[in-house]
Amino acid sequence: MYETIKNEFNILMVSMRESFIAMVPYLFLYSMMLMFLQFLRYFEISEFIVNYDTYLSIAIGLSNLFVPLLVLSISYHLARRLNTNSHMNVVNSFLVLISYEIYIKSGNLFPKEMSMYSLLIPIASAYFFKTYNKSFLSDKYFKVASQLNISFKYIVPLLLNYTILIVFFISLHYFLLSECFNFKDYLSQVSIETYMFLKIIWTHALWFFGIHGDIVSLALFDVSVFEDKYITNLTNKNIYDLFIIIGGSGAGLSLAIAIILFWKNQQWNKIVKLSSPFLVFNINEILIYGLPIILNRYLFIPFILVPMVNFIFSYAFLSFGFIQFVDVNVHWTTPVFINAYILSDGNLLALLLQFILIVVGILIYYPFVKMYSNSQSHEYQKNILNSSFNLKQELDANEGINLNNNQFRIIENNNYVHEIIQLISKHKLELFYQPKIDIKNNSNNSFEALIRMNLGNELKGPYFIDQFEEAGLNLIIDFWVCTQVKRDLEYLKKHHNFIPKISINLYPKTLQHGKTIKNIIEVLKGETIEFEILERTQLDLQETKGNIALLKKNNFTFAIDDFGTGYSSMQTLYDSPANTIKIDKGLVDNLGNVRANNLLESLCKLCHGLNFTIIIEGVETKEQYEFIKKCDVDYIQGFYFSEAIVLEEMFNFYNNFNTNNKIENKS
Repeated sequence: MYETIKNEFNILMVSMRESFIAMVPYLFLYSMMLMFLQFLRYFEISEFIVNYDTYLSIAIGLSNLFVPLLVLSISYHLARRLNTNSHMNVVNSFLVLISYEIYIKSGNLFPKEMSMYSLLIPIASAYFFKTYNKSFLSDKYFKVASQLNISFKYIVPLLLNYTILIVFFISLHYFLLSECFNFKDYLSQVSIETYMFLKIIWTHALWFFGIHGDIVSLALFDVSVFEDKYITNLTNKNIYDLFIIIGGSGAGLSLAIAIILFWKNQQWNKIVKLSSPFLVFNINEILIYGLPIILNRYLFIPFILVPMVNFIFSYAFLSFGFIQFVDVNVHWTTPVFINAYILSDGNLLALLLQFILIVVGILIYYPFVKMYSNSQSHEYQKNILNSSFNLKQELDANEGINLNNNQFRIIENNNYVHEIIQLISKHKLELFYQPKIDIKNNSNNSFEALIRMNLGNELKGPYFIDQFEEAGLNLIIDFWVCTQVKRDLEYLKKHHNFIPKISINLYPKTLQHGKTIKNIIEVLKGETIEFEILERTQLDLQETKGNIALLKKNNFTFAIDDFGTGYSSMQTLYDSPANTIKIDKGLVDNLGNVRANNLLESLCKLCHGLNFTIIIEGVETKEQYEFIKKCDVDYIQGFYFSEAIVLEEMFNFYNNFNTNNKIENKS
């Protein structure tokens, strides 16, 4: 249960991150337009520009599209992650949002301000489709053209989703306005200093967990409070944008400069340089998600501390009235120094205040950036070990070294995986099938599905699987194999009325992924399939246990693959959910040695005593076959009978072998 909740939370967080990052180009575009138009107006050039007001209206109109575009972005990315129809979720979220705005705001078509509902509507819609889409999407109800089929199948869930959500959110709106639950009214009664303090803490704490703190804060905090004047012509929002979050949440500009000055790491410097054009416009998603700051125990304290210091220092300084401000509108994306210059009508003290706050922020970030840098440094960890044998320091050093090694290995693997994906896109992955021979009944009706990459002039096995598994891509390969096996079985039934038993390899991470297992069941249900799982599969994991039980419930069987390769234990045999033990080729290669012969004989007796079916793979010679036959083995697989063959040859092999009784001939 806990793992399910954690996985769903991770999916939600990744989707939200993708949604906000997708908005960055749009934010950058209208920020540039607004800044340019503000520049023309400030220097009184606008009066010479034909249709200046029209351009300004376009820029403001673009900025007002932020909320509906964000709703569409969340709808699309979350639905895609949840494997539901993203287009239907986008349509439904948009309709619910518009209907809600028209009903509550008496005629407004689009919301201009971010609210809690703007976040909850697309999330609720996506999870509704995930829960209910299968209930209404059975093909037996719709026998029309494929495109019409898709449209008709979604009419019922779309209407139901829309109706339930609009009723729910309108009801929620009136509930939250009631006296028993009015968070915004409570906040409006506290002092502005307390209000800002709570907003800073709340916003930056959410960022630490990967949630867009600024957007959620807009949804929960009363925006009108920020429009109140703190001093003449300067609102609380102006202070927040100009002096508290310089470069975005966490005062991103100070962090970026601190990294460039004090952390000579090429990778992180590249991230900072990439994010710099956006930080200038106070857009810091790339920096936060790229470093990352999320769940970063080294940067969490300064990420909150710097805005707090900026808040205390700027409010205290401005209260003296040294700087006079003019009553003009400056958008939050206006670059640092330019925004202060415009609002203060060129007062250099305002620019100096911003500069001092940036420097103070750099100094606060410095020790934390240094600690983070040291935690990634091999040399620093070695110095700790050389100076002390204290266990805690040794463990901390190993943590840093392992983290760095893992990051380097991940980067190498990612490069390798990218190359393989490019290779796969140019060439074709194919399935070959190696026969399994039932030596007790002198017959063949079983095959193992094996991946081959067709390079044109040669075939290669899946040499890239280990890197794919580490990159988390194995479940994609496993699911592709299952869908291809289904196609091949349908071909054999249609053309030869042949229904063989097929074994398919499933990797450990696939067995931990419930959604993929359910998709595999949906594809292969009704077929005679045996899944081969590796000994190193963590069968004690709750997710793995549940998914294996689900597969067995749907009449699939299991075999322990590569038994005897280093992970073997009596506990594996005792607790195994498998029906079959597949003994690895490594034991067969050593046959002829007395100890190897005795070991194989004893292992076969043990497995039979535990009621396992025994398959021995890698049989290549007559001598190996003759000895193995005496060990009371059930199936043999190897080049002695056949290498892996293409689909078109499967029926011929099956037919010829069973007709000619090849085992007897070879004996």
